[in-house]
Amino acid sequence: MSTAATQLLFSAELGLFVVAVAGAVLAARPAILGADRAARTLLATGFVALAACAALRGALVVDRTGDRAGLLALRLSGVALVALGSLRWAGDRQGRWLLLAGLAVVAGAEVSGGVGGVRGAAPDLALAAGAALLAVSLVASGRGSLPARVGASAALLLLVAVLGVSIAVSVVLARNVEDEALRRYAARASTEASVAAGAGRDSLTQARVVAATLRGRVAELTVLADSRSAPAQRAQARTNVEAQLGDLGGDRALALPGPVVVLTPAGAPEAAAPATLARSTRLALAGSSVATEARDQQSPRQAVTVAGDTAYAVGVAPVVVTVSGSARFAGVVVVARPLDATYLRVRAGSAEPVGLALATARAVVAGAGELPRPDLITATADPVLAADARPAGTRAGWFLVGRPVVGGGGLPDLALVTAVPTETVQATRTALLRALFLVALGVALLGTVLATAAAERLVGGLRRLAGAAEAIRAGDLDARAAVDRPDELGRLGATFDAMAGSLRSMTDDLRRAAADEARLRGRLEAVVSGMAEALVATDAAGRVTDVNRAAEALLGMPASELAGRTLAEAVPFSQTSTSPGVAATPAVPLLPVPGGIEVRQGSVSRRSGGDVPVVVTAAALVGPSGEPAGAVLLLRDVRRELEVERMKTEFLANLGHELRTPLTPIKGFASVLRRRDVPRAQQERIAAEITGAVDQLERVVDQLLAFATVVAGRLDLQREPVEAAVVVESAVARWRERAEPAHPVERAVDPAAGVVSADRAQLDRALDELIDNAVKYSPEGGRVVIGAAPDGTGAVRLSVDDEGEGVDPEQLERLLEAFSQADGSATRRFGGLGLGLALADRIARAHGGRVTGESVPGRGSCFSIVVPAVDGSTGAEVTAPGSDPVDVTPS
Repeated sequence: MSTAATQLLFSAELGLFVVAVAGAVLAARPAILGADRAARTLLATGFVALAACAALRGALVVDRTGDRAGLLALRLSGVALVALGSLRWAGDRQGRWLLLAGLAVVAGAEVSGGVGGVRGAAPDLALAAGAALLAVSLVASGRGSLPARVGASAALLLLVAVLGVSIAVSVVLARNVEDEALRRYAARASTEASVAAGAGRDSLTQARVVAATLRGRVAELTVLADSRSAPAQRAQARTNVEAQLGDLGGDRALALPGPVVVLTPAGAPEAAAPATLARSTRLALAGSSVATEARDQQSPRQAVTVAGDTAYAVGVAPVVVTVSGSARFAGVVVVARPLDATYLRVRAGSAEPVGLALATARAVVAGAGELPRPDLITATADPVLAADARPAGTRAGWFLVGRPVVGGGGLPDLALVTAVPTETVQATRTALLRALFLVALGVALLGTVLATAAAERLVGGLRRLAGAAEAIRAGDLDARAAVDRPDELGRLGATFDAMAGSLRSMTDDLRRAAADEARLRGRLEAVVSGMAEALVATDAAGRVTDVNRAAEALLGMPASELAGRTLAEAVPFSQTSTSPGVAATPAVPLLPVPGGIEVRQGSVSRRSGGDVPVVVTAAALVGPSGEPAGAVLLLRDVRRELEVERMKTEFLANLGHELRTPLTPIKGFASVLRRRDVPRAQQERIAAEITGAVDQLERVVDQLLAFATVVAGRLDLQREPVEAAVVVESAVARWRERAEPAHPVERAVDPAAGVVSADRAQLDRALDELIDNAVKYSPEGGRVVIGAAPDGTGAVRLSVDDEGEGVDPEQLERLLEAFSQADGSATRRFGGLGLGLALADRIARAHGGRVTGESVPGRGSCFSIVVPAVDGSTGAEVTAPGSDPVDVTPS
């Protein structure tokens, strides 16, 4: 794996590890990622699995090719667990979709790289993209928790820092490893080039030894040097020289490593050892530049050169013989050491195993060890031979270093190339990157833990502040944050607690004030609600804000419908004119002049129909700054007052009529008696008429006095047991004389009527009022039945039945009121003050009883006095059920 690919894997897996650790930390906290414990467990387990897989692969412990099934199973299980946990997601929806997208990308990257066989950077790029999506999801979902936000931000910054530093360090380490390898291989190449060049020097030494030995062969060398020598002489001389060379080659001390060729001064290879040396080799060595130069200069030379297809370390030494006392150049000795594959194999295994090659710019002459293609070797050798360069680098997965092999003072003919596969440093690089990844992993993990702990410490005080604020919001004003820290958060906590104390004090004051206000408001509302008068309040715009129950009843609408309406809509008021004959003025505005109070009389229209006479008192409301704040209206229903006024008017008219009726005959008869003499018989008749009129007048006055006494509460009852039958018999006796023959008076007494406790005189008065009405309202005559019977409730019913005109049943209750008559008009048929039934009812109630009535128009009426009976065994009074308490107060 290349350095770039390793760094990409390093970055992707480290990023996924940090994100997975952060996810596990967030998943362990309630209500951030998982909605319940099961979801949090699944999420945390899945993130731990993803972190473990990232750690194993990032540390180069496993890879997709070596442990494909295990790596795939671990990562996909983590993805599946996190996906299942997200079904009960507590974060926002966007964060969940980002999480699922990131998981899908991570799973796709793992499947494509492990099962799909995709090679290169694509799977790791996809893995990095998935980790980024997961990081964005966690940041988005942790926004609701300050520790999560602080921890996520710190982890993200730490990840960026660690990734940056780690990538930079990994680049430097990888480069250093490669540079160190190149330096090592360059040194090896230089060493091997020097050794090869040294082989030329060794060959030169050996050539000198051979040349010195051959000086004793003056004759043979002279024959060989003379081209005019006979062939037989030349052959014999060659044989002798080659024999000498053979002896030298067999000498262990000299140990000639390769062929030896003896050249004549003309350059012809006349002798060689071994004798079987190929002629082509002989010619190649003889024609080499080093041999030619040595022969021309008659001086020793050395070189590493190519002869034919073989590289040789060549040493050339001149052979000088003494003939006739003078030195003569007899040729040169060429000693060649082959630098072939055998030589290079020995050299390649002498230290760190490398591939060695000797090459020209066009071909590889010899090689040993693991080597790249020949073109890569010649491409490395070319700049060495052409420009005396020192190439060292990597190409096509190989470390290639070229060095010149210089055996003499001229330009090199060969380059020595060392070749080592770059994979040889992979283990070193892997170990370094693994150590770096583990260090980065530890730093990231430690940084995340420390950031989370710091966030928890920082947010612990804030959480206590938030909890105290929430408790105060819920109503616990005694809650305190109690943040005991020397920093700004501690000062904030102290300020908050002081504020909470002030709030508690202020709240207590407000509660006391509110309680006082509530009591006052309750009293005011009770007063307003209990008012008989209708009350309506408006705001400054004239819209109704408050009404009481009396207003709801008066206007015929509930308060919910009245609220918000304009005053004209809610209270349709028509003012009554004070001028006779002038009609009422409708739709009169009721809003008073600011600062004033107005009183108006008129009527309001009800929703159900009909008008109600009212007296309106309107007052303006003024705000604190004197601005208009609305109005309050008091509407008094005057129907009862008008009814009383009408009844009073009718009563006065009736009273005048009732008084005038008996006074008229009295006055007339008195005038007759005063102006003329009247016969005695006529006087007696006039006296009888005057007496009857006086009795009638006395009855009217007596009725008025009795009613006034009862109403004033001055009725002093002298109660005693009285038999109901006796009361009935007495009444029948009184009224038979007065009512018959037009109205036969009958009795109907139940033997079980029993005894009542009553004031006999008052009970007779009440019964007489009922009998008087029965006679009065039966103008055509008819029976009047006076009866007594128990009513089944411990009381006695004294009843009066007539066969008169009767009355409308709906008017029965009204007839019990004072001055009330069925027909109260001035043209009514029957006289009276309208006090009979009212007086009888009040007397009955004074006895603890009541007056009841039944009537059928045209067929008669039955009115009864129900009074308590006396218990026969104890003599105690029994109160009639349903009777009202005794009430003899004025009304």
